[in-house]
Amino acid sequence: MSIRLETDSLQDSESELRCHHMPCEIDFNGEAKVDEYFVSSIREDKETDDNSPSLTSSFRGRPLNGTKVNLPQGYIGLVMKETIKDEDERREFQIRGKFSNFTNWNLDLTPSSSDNINKALDWIDVANLVISKPI
Repeated sequence: MSIRLETDSLQDSESELRCHHMPCEIDFNGEAKVDEYFVSSIREDKETDDNSPSLTSSFRGRPLNGTKVNLPQGYIGLVMKETIKDEDERREFQIRGKFSNFTNWNLDLTPSSSDNINKALDWIDVANLVISKPI
């Protein structure tokens, strides 16, 4: 299996994307009118434990609670599109944009540090500590 990432497209993506981590699986790949139908309904509520604003919205009639999550310093997130996937297990991806933060959404619960996505991001700090200190 070979995987190729077309890094030239990173230079073309100057602007930061607004990304959302949703608590659901959507069986669709393609363009969507997110700004018109979702972002326009986001409301800023009280502040959370870490002084970031708590957000509320809804998706397909279900209430959502969200908060903005920053990526660790020195890291960027990439949004990629698969451009080639063939029988020889060759895959190629093109970078469509980048982001330094995203909004984490939960159903029925206020996002917190115990959410799986936040726990996964904490492991970046742990890994950096492990590799920086010789045994």
